[in-house]
Amino acid sequence: MNNIQYNNCLSSVMFKGLVIRCLVLIFMLTLGLSFSEPYFISDDIQYEELVKNYLLYAKFPIDVDAFDKIGAGGYLQVFWPWVICVTGYITQFVYAGRIVNVILSVLSIREVYNLTYNLSKRSETALFSAKVFAYLPLLVISCCFPIKDIFLMFAMLRIFNLLLVVINSGTLSVKEVIICAFLAFCIYWTRGAVIEVIAIFFCCAILFSRNRSIWVKCVLFTFCLVLLYTWSNSILNSFDTKIEDYRDYALMDTTISNIQMKNITEIYKWPLSYLFATVQPMTTKLFSPSINFWYGVLCYANLTVYPFAIANFLYIFDKKHNLLFWLLTTIMYTAVFSLSLGIFRHYLFLFPLVIVNCSLYFENKTKRRVQRIKVGVIILASFIIIYSFI
Repeated sequence: MNNIQYNNCLSSVMFKGLVIRCLVLIFMLTLGLSFSEPYFISDDIQYEELVKNYLLYAKFPIDVDAFDKIGAGGYLQVFWPWVICVTGYITQFVYAGRIVNVILSVLSIREVYNLTYNLSKRSETALFSAKVFAYLPLLVISCCFPIKDIFLMFAMLRIFNLLLVVINSGTLSVKEVIICAFLAFCIYWTRGAVIEVIAIFFCCAILFSRNRSIWVKCVLFTFCLVLLYTWSNSILNSFDTKIEDYRDYALMDTTISNIQMKNITEIYKWPLSYLFATVQPMTTKLFSPSINFWYGVLCYANLTVYPFAIANFLYIFDKKHNLLFWLLTTIMYTAVFSLSLGIFRHYLFLFPLVIVNCSLYFENKTKRRVQRIKVGVIILASFIIIYSFI
């Protein structure tokens, strides 16, 4: 197929992805209400309670007084509360944040396609990535809740696509720089420590990319050191906040506490912590009582990621299309996992990287590679069954 045909296929995949997500959301908010509330974590309830209260007090879409009055101004990262409140006011619909997430998830399909294509230069491989992202049950269902992770996913993909241009010695247009800066600003006010890690990641990528003069690299290296020094407190404060909020939860899960890297001397834990992060974007306790219906659905939907997570892990031992990008994203994945204390969903936004690596691994599909995936899934499923009884 030529590029036009692949673009048409991508448009078809995006349309089907939109339809599937809309059907799930409609079911969740209609027939689904008869047997379960449309939430899976407490954040969902809190966000939509904010919208309900904002609709009572706000006199116009952006009403700072009303925002503070309902307590939304007390959030450490206020970007997403503002998004759901403003969209709720404009539409006069409490569930507007879910619609925003569905739209962002569908737009992310194109970003996944572009990211894979920029790495492989093969439309067939990129289309495979787009299809996996569009149809994977975990990603389809999770975007139907008002969580902020879907925005983080879209923003991360967009920034990484721009980053690849820089790594490959290209230049960004003024428009692209503005988009990147705006998304970075929004990420900063969405989740702590993420934008700091991405910024350091970005500088390292430029520092080690091709065709950069020595003086530019020296300046960037100095800049990286300044960023590390300037943001070290910010990153550690974000880490301390998570420790305060989630310490008991993390310690209850002995698996996470045992495999998680807590300092540089425990780098030997990297393979296990990385594997755990990629196979558990949502927790999987198959035989434990679920918090609610949709939490249980997502736990079982998490099973669908296993073949792709195993392929991603095997890609570690494969020849890389872009070693620098793979290395930095892998380090970032493990760093975010450690900073989040292994709390599921806090690193869900990085899961598209798993899909991209899986697609690159399958680019040269062989019978032996397929067999490795099958064996890996069987072993992993066995461990999950055992883990579910612990």
